[in-house]
Amino acid sequence: MIGGSGYGSFQEGFDVTLPPNFGYFVTDNLAAGSGLSLVYSKRNNYRNIATGLQPFVRYYFGQDAPTRVFAQANGNILYGGDKSTYGESEQKNSYRHHSLGARLGLAHFITEQVGLEVKLHYNYNFPGSNLTSSAFGFSFGFQIHLPNSASM
Repeated sequence: MIGGSGYGSFQEGFDVTLPPNFGYFVTDNLAAGSGLSLVYSKRNNYRNIATGLQPFVRYYFGQDAPTRVFAQANGNILYGGDKSTYGESEQKNSYRHHSLGARLGLAHFITEQVGLEVKLHYNYNFPGSNLTSSAFGFSFGFQIHLPNSASM
């Protein structure tokens, strides 16, 4: 399974997050894998760039229906840097962010192998991470389920 989701915000600046992911079905309906976090933010005097890994385990409920519910548990290990500019002075910082998350989603398969998804998620940010508040969120994306060698 290969997929991704992303979101952007344009209020008072620009944010974009693109987390492509790759997984393998270890049994029917149960996939495990990892995503790659790519984050870019820009505000008036602030810029942030970060990368990281998002390991996950996902379970699809139901059998071969065109629309299926799934539950996912994931982690996030993110490292990045930011730069702030005020007048002639410039400040650079590096940071780390570690979190655990849960997602509940709905996947609608437009073909046998391509699914469009909507997800509700919650991320708990560990103490010591630069991001201190945990958060609920909403995202959308897609998955491509490649056939394995046994189904070819």
